[in-house]
This record gives sequence, structure tokens and C-alpha cells, in this order.
Amino acid sequence: GVPENPTPATIINISLVVERSCSAAMQAAVDELSARGVVIVTAVGNESLDASRFAPANCFGTLTVGATTLAGDRASYSNYGSAVDLSAPGGAATRSGGILSTYNEGRTAPIGSAYATESGTSMAAPHVAGAWAVLKSKNPDASVDQVLAALTSTG
Repeated sequence: GVPENPTPATIINISLVVERSCSAAMQAAVDELSARGVVIVTAVGNESLDASRFAPANCFGTLTVGATTLAGDRASYSNYGSAVDLSAPGGAATRSGGILSTYNEGRTAPIGSAYATESGTSMAAPHVAGAWAVLKSKNPDASVDQVLAALTSTG
């Protein structure tokens, strides 16, 4: 009974990480979204461990993002390894060296919008999702592989 969404998302940023293998249900969701042409950008986690240990980044078909420092080196906290597709600025390990972002203190409902600095792969993944969206807006007919190639060759 729910009407069709006339403007469905074409890119989704997921900034949550759990140490486990990709479950069958999670992989099925990724597969269904991918079949619809949706790109799923996932943070890889902040434990300084191999990213292949963490879902949803270890699900096949996600675009996984690690974090870099301002100098472009891997951030000390960022998960790493062959499961990482791209890295983007995630901020220093200290709050003062973080990425400025929107913020809200509410736990179950919004409480006063604000800005705050945060660090982590959850700050890095939106950089990639945003860059992806800009590239697609400039070339709407570009395939997933073409956009990924543009990001990896110029990032």
C-alpha cells in the first residue's frame, strides 16, 4: 500500500560497523540495492584492524572507505587491508583535529541542531559518497565502473 518513490536514492552512505562476517540477509539487501543501480558506500571501522573482519564493509558489492590524516596517510585508527576500496579525510585521532560536521545531541529525537568535530571512517565515507554524487551529476549516464575509475584515478 505504499506508493512508489519517484526519486529513489542512487547512493547510500552507511557509517556503522560490526565485527562479524556479512550475514546472508545483509548480503541479500546489498545485492537487491546493487541490482537497482544503488551504490552503497560503507565506513570500514576505527579499530586499526583488517577491514575484512567488519560488516557491512565485508559484504560483496559495497564501496568501502578508510580514513586518512590531513597529510594523506592512513589514520592510526582506520581499519585497513585489501577490503578497503578508497580512503578519504577522516580527521586526526583527537577531537580538535576532526572533521566539522552537523551534529545533534538527541538520542531518540532531534534536540537542537549544531556542528561538531568528529574523527573516524564515518567522517571519511561521506566524502566519497559526496564525490560520487558530484561525478554522477556531471555525467548521469556514467556506469558504476566509470565513476569508480574516476574516483580511484584522481583521488
